[in-house]
Amino acid sequence: MEVSVGLPVVSTHFDDEVVVSEPSAEISSTKEQGYFAADTRFVSGYRLKLGGIRPILLNGVATRPHSARFEFTNPTLVGTDGNDVPEHSLHLRLDRTVGPGVHEDYDLTNQSRQTVAVDLEVSVESDFADLFDVKAHRRIRRGSAHTLCDERRNRITTRYANGGFERSLVLEVSKNDSPPEFANGGILFRIELAPASSWHCCLWWMPVIDRKERRITRPCHQLLEADSQHEVARLRWVEQATIFETSNPGVTVALRQAVDDLAGLRLHHHDDLAGSDSGTNDLDAWVPAAGIPWFVSLFGRDALTVSLQTLAVSPRFALGSLRALAALQADAYDDHRDMQPGKIEHEVRHGELAALHLIPHTPYYGAHEATTLYVLVAAQAWRWHGDRSAPGAGTGTAARLTRSGPTSSGRSPGLTATATLTATGSKSTRRGLRTATTTRAGRTPEMPSS
Repeated sequence: MEVSVGLPVVSTHFDDEVVVSEPSAEISSTKEQGYFAADTRFVSGYRLKLGGIRPILLNGVATRPHSARFEFTNPTLVGTDGNDVPEHSLHLRLDRTVGPGVHEDYDLTNQSRQTVAVDLEVSVESDFADLFDVKAHRRIRRGSAHTLCDERRNRITTRYANGGFERSLVLEVSKNDSPPEFANGGILFRIELAPASSWHCCLWWMPVIDRKERRITRPCHQLLEADSQHEVARLRWVEQATIFETSNPGVTVALRQAVDDLAGLRLHHHDDLAGSDSGTNDLDAWVPAAGIPWFVSLFGRDALTVSLQTLAVSPRFALGSLRALAALQADAYDDHRDMQPGKIEHEVRHGELAALHLIPHTPYYGAHEATTLYVLVAAQAWRWHGDRSAPGAGTGTAARLTRSGPTSSGRSPGLTATATLTATGSKSTRRGLRTATTTRAGRTPEMPSS
């Protein structure tokens, strides 16, 4: 079988926001690239020019799931003062962090012995394409787009509307050492640097979704973990998870990296659904995305499979997906969405096609395995966490899945599942083993009885 390898890209993400770019930071609208949020491509094109020429890429790499760094130098060019700028005289660093919005930091340093005058130009394009159109390489503009420039506030706002569906992207220049010029669909900075001096500027990409602007909260150059509420919650979950140690250091490192990677898939906008029914915040329970970059949403089968496979890592982790999926459990018939009472959703989307009901993912229930898998995960999770205060995490929904026979409409539910969830487990909660052999309290753990 032939194994195909895709072109190299740099992918960064946070929550439901994803940036896919070339290693040079460029984004092309003709490729499966862009800045995506809520299943909409807010940035479809991105180019960077130094002195009217593309800079020379030295390296570009993702430093953490939410961040990337790109290093450039200059080719031989002519400065704005008419003087030649020799190759490798300038160093340009671009730091790009995601969530909420995208925070870009530009730092240009003159490494030569002469004063340099040069232009730095950034071009950003928005097509607001639905994720399904991007994947299918369909370039369809269903609505209308308008751009408004506010030079006083250093902001450019591009608004897209199609009926009741609206999305906007705000580009804002901040902490800039020279004033921006807005022209020809780009942002240009005229920079003059003495020898060994530097220039800095921030460019913020802020999506507006359901008329709520996602303001930038990250400080400059925050490539590593931050102290925000979301990142603290992720780090806390990793610290509480089971630690596996083996005689093979490579395996041990791979397991720890896998836990860290899983934490990076957290969908924070589902935290309310994943939390405890009693209103107390269950920090160990949350919902993972199905995959980056195309499956940043709640998929029933994927979330349940991950929950089942990670019970030994964090017994309460499964509760998040169980609660979130219970909130979307079908309670009526809709043949367009393969919806039948009791079924667990397969996929839910939030882009233009879903909002206008041009696709059935609002949510879509066309998966036969998610419903029975829900019952299995609810039962297995109970065996592991044994928490009497968490029966709402699956038992009520599982009970509704046991209904069989004709309904009042004369139609039978699409699937009948039966499960027995007892309440005889331990009063204490197993929240994860600190090592593979001992609990955090130093006791030898007991495997759940079958």
